[in-house]
Amino acid sequence: MIATHEQHVAQRCDRLVRMRDGQVVGDVAVTPGSPGLLADAVELRT
Repeated sequence: MIATHEQHVAQRCDRLVRMRDGQVVGDVAVTPGSPGLLADAVELRT
């Protein structure tokens, strides 16, 4: 398990669990070949 605020670190993981105020607010499996999934999950898309 890695806890990070760094996008480049999160991009290397195969699962993204988002938390807000100590509560889980999202849980996404990130699979290779899923372009943009991480960006969508962490709301980085413009």
